[in-house]
Amino acid sequence: MFKGIVAFAVAAVLLVAPSGALALKFTEASGSPITDSGNAISMSAAGDFNGDGRDDIAFGVDGQNGFKVKLSQANGTFTDADPGGLSFGTGPNIGSVDGIRVADVNDDGDLDILVVIANRNWQVYLGDGTGRFGVDPDSSLTIPYTEADHYMQPYGPYANAVGDVDDDGDPDLVVGMLDSAFDVVLNDGEGNFTPQPITYLIPDVADRGKFDAFSSVAIGDFTGDGDMDLALGLERITGDPVATVGVYLAGGNGDGTFAFSGDAPLLSEQPYRPSSIAAVNLNGDSYDDLAVVLYNNQGGPEDDLFTLLGSSSGLTENDAPGSSLNSGYGPLQMSTADLDGNGLDDLVVGIRGDHELALIRNSGDGTISPFAGSPVALDPVDGNSFAVNTVFSGDFNGDDAADLGADASHPTDTNQARGIAALISQPEAAPDPASLSFGLVVPGLASDPQTVTITNSGAAPAFPAAGVTITGADADQFALGTSNCAGGGQIPGGGSCSIGVIFQPNSTGSKSATLHYAMSNQSDIDVPLNGIGGEPKLTVPSTFLHLDPAYLDDTSSETVTLESTGTAPVTVGTPYVGSNPGSSEFFSIANDECAGETLAPGDTCDLDVRFTPTSGGYKTATIRIPSSDSAGGGTQFFEVSGTGVDPGISVAPTTYDFGPVEMGLFGIPQTKTFTITSTGTTNLQAFPIGIEGDDSDDFSFVGGPSCGVVTPGNTCPVEVRFAPEDGAPGSRTAELVIGNDTRDDDPVTIPLTGTATAAHVTPAPTSVAFGDVDPYEGATATRTLELRSDGTADLMAGAFFGDLDGGTPVFESGPFSVDGDACAGSLEDPVTIPPGESCDLTVAFDTSKATASPNTETLHVWSNGNTVDVPLSAKLVHGDATVSPDALDLGDVEVGQSGSATVTLTSTGTAQLKTAEPVISGPDADLFSVEQPSSCTGLTAAQTCEVKVHFAPDSAGGKHAELTLAGNFERVGVALSGTGTKTEVSPAKVSLKLSGPRKVKRGKKLVLTAKVKKSGERATGPLTLRVKVPKRLAKAVKPIKISSIGAGTKTMTRKIKVKVKKSARKGAKLKVKVKLSGPGIKGAEGKRVAKLR
Repeated sequence: MFKGIVAFAVAAVLLVAPSGALALKFTEASGSPITDSGNAISMSAAGDFNGDGRDDIAFGVDGQNGFKVKLSQANGTFTDADPGGLSFGTGPNIGSVDGIRVADVNDDGDLDILVVIANRNWQVYLGDGTGRFGVDPDSSLTIPYTEADHYMQPYGPYANAVGDVDDDGDPDLVVGMLDSAFDVVLNDGEGNFTPQPITYLIPDVADRGKFDAFSSVAIGDFTGDGDMDLALGLERITGDPVATVGVYLAGGNGDGTFAFSGDAPLLSEQPYRPSSIAAVNLNGDSYDDLAVVLYNNQGGPEDDLFTLLGSSSGLTENDAPGSSLNSGYGPLQMSTADLDGNGLDDLVVGIRGDHELALIRNSGDGTISPFAGSPVALDPVDGNSFAVNTVFSGDFNGDDAADLGADASHPTDTNQARGIAALISQPEAAPDPASLSFGLVVPGLASDPQTVTITNSGAAPAFPAAGVTITGADADQFALGTSNCAGGGQIPGGGSCSIGVIFQPNSTGSKSATLHYAMSNQSDIDVPLNGIGGEPKLTVPSTFLHLDPAYLDDTSSETVTLESTGTAPVTVGTPYVGSNPGSSEFFSIANDECAGETLAPGDTCDLDVRFTPTSGGYKTATIRIPSSDSAGGGTQFFEVSGTGVDPGISVAPTTYDFGPVEMGLFGIPQTKTFTITSTGTTNLQAFPIGIEGDDSDDFSFVGGPSCGVVTPGNTCPVEVRFAPEDGAPGSRTAELVIGNDTRDDDPVTIPLTGTATAAHVTPAPTSVAFGDVDPYEGATATRTLELRSDGTADLMAGAFFGDLDGGTPVFESGPFSVDGDACAGSLEDPVTIPPGESCDLTVAFDTSKATASPNTETLHVWSNGNTVDVPLSAKLVHGDATVSPDALDLGDVEVGQSGSATVTLTSTGTAQLKTAEPVISGPDADLFSVEQPSSCTGLTAAQTCEVKVHFAPDSAGGKHAELTLAGNFERVGVALSGTGTKTEVSPAKVSLKLSGPRKVKRGKKLVLTAKVKKSGERATGPLTLRVKVPKRLAKAVKPIKISSIGAGTKTMTRKIKVKVKKSARKGAKLKVKVKLSGPGIKGAEGKRVAKLR
């Protein structure tokens, strides 16, 4: 049986051709995939649990107690070991199976099962040889804690390995743990396991990282001392590692104890963590080596499978390159097995994220490389992607070839496949050659024997079902020769056998049959057989052969092929030229491969017939060929002919440039006549005549060339036209090629050149967007469209809307209009725009013809070159506004004082608001005033501004007026009212006092405090502090506003900040004067002097 090999699943036959001798071929077992009613598979393994020579499959079911065993059947199906399909190991306090290992732990010859429950707890179930296991475990063990504040527990179902580590012949258990530790669990030979003291990479618990985990373990004699050593892959579960991530070696002492070798791990410089390691012999020495998968979750071509070589000093990195798994995401688990049957364990890696397996060949010289066809995709199960977890192997059909298994599952994600794929290694026995052809054999005779070799290029043996037979309509025309292929035996992987076949026809004609080799575990092998029995016959190609004309004293020749077209070989005599006075002396036979040859049916031979004239004119002769073709009278013959010639040719002019011609409709083609003269002593054949070259389409013939035969001394004219139609402007070249039959047989070539020009227009801009157009600003908006002549020919251009109707352009479409052909002039008086110049068109948008919705149109710009569509767009917008309130009462205001209030103007239109000067009218209009801020113009929808209205009565009593606001919106009016009151109260009086520093640095600010004191029963109106400073010493200070000061005695302060110039003279005195003013009061003044430092 095969243990620990990776597996993959495919729905159809899949051929994997390794770089070695064998091709790996697998088909999915008829009972695959194995599922458990949609439950998640926690882990699976293979072993022959019932001793029938076929490996079975055990697996845990996630979230359920116990495990199940599926027994492999001869027909490729898998059945439950328990007749009722129940799980084993379902006793009380058992728990869910997280991992599973297979080994004979009590040395009784029956495989047993170790399962891991919740990481720290292991249970042992002893097999009884029937494939069944108990409800309760036969023994249990628990990996102990030793530090309360550290985890120190096994890390996951894959962080363990089974092997004999104390040299007592019994399989033991090694478990990788968190806290960068591992524990050895020794087997007493009866299936009872005892945990040993935990071994730590870092002895001091205070220095250890609780999330540093040995997540992969491999057992092997890496130092060659006969004692098992350990290789452990360390990764960090979360956060930054304390120990260095990489592969550590712990040397074994042969008694189950180990010691770490050195502090620095191997492969620590790699960017990814080790996810799986496996012991394997890579170079045939006495040391175990190590393969390491790095968990590359980034994808890409980086090496993510590395090898370490064993030696007396431990593991060292292999100088040979590693292997890229070409993974897109997640190379996870790896296993070993002899995939191609060459005695060397190969490597298989499950690529979880990409649902595939990488197959890696062990060459035996220390190097590894991917098998051809790697990686191999895994088919979905029930439509869900096969994210491979465990990989393993076994011999599921008992043919001693490695079969493959893999499981895929996720405890919560039901979109991932849940099941186990089982694939069977297949033979690939095929014949070489695929068919036998015996050719022609005379009836009553026998052919030489031919051999078919049956080679099994697969890893599994091929099993013949019966012996070799010949079948078919003409089976009696063929016979078996020497053969070592028989029924009931087998053809091992890489092996072969041979079959001899003889053809012995008893009549003429084609014969066919089939060599049939029946197989039991693959398709039958059929090799088509064919042969011919027949009579001799010689065939010549025709009864008349016309040789090419030859110049005087030159030779023309043609090869004649004679063919044996009978059903038996034909013998050819010596061909010769028959007598023909006055002509036969010009013909001869050379390179004769036929004389004395015997041709099998279908074979041919060649001879050359030559013609060498010494005078002009038409010549003939007869070629005669003796043969054994009795049906043909013993001699075949055919007539030959040839003509002696001596023509000559000249052409004028020998080159020509047509100059510039505009492409297209507006271009005026140019023409030129070339004269062909016959200068020889015999007729000139001036044909074919054509135009060739990259730009030949731009040149053409006028009337077509038709010279044909030109007698000596005569001429023939050929007229050529240059009229470029399209393409990029620029130089055009071609050749006038005149074929002829002169002695050198070269065509006469006349270079033709010309320049193609083209008008081209580019509008600027390429689209015209009027944007928002408000009729308030004018009834029509215009934009300029520049038409640029950027071609190589003069431009005529214009613009229009829509399709041309009867040849009349349309220059207005809805609200848009254009001045049309302004740039083109008229047909009677066209305007041309030289290259590099431009012409302007005016495009207009008439708001009176526009709609409220966005207006769009396409303007077609035409020219004698190209046409361009220019999109036009405009949006008609209107202003609108509301005012609140629509009546404003400013209340009681003391005569001589003023009061104010605000009106809110809100933009409600689609255009930005435009405002005119507000107007106050009515009987008391002179007592009201208005302040409309500039921000009222430009308001967009829902924006507002405040319009302030002032009321200053000059007498007591009610006052009335009306405020009118206008702009690009309908006028709105606000009724204004207020009451003037007159109260005899003491007038308001104010005083001003300044305080602050007496010195200030140049370039700094002098900050003064203005203290305003007010007395009297009357309140003040708005007050203003105006500051005066020398311009040469300080910058001007803006006036400071005080809204008002209420009735009674009150005091308020304001800060005055004076910026002193850096250029002011040091020591100068800065005099600051402040004046307080306002309506209805007598002003006050204050001053302050500061010296500049």
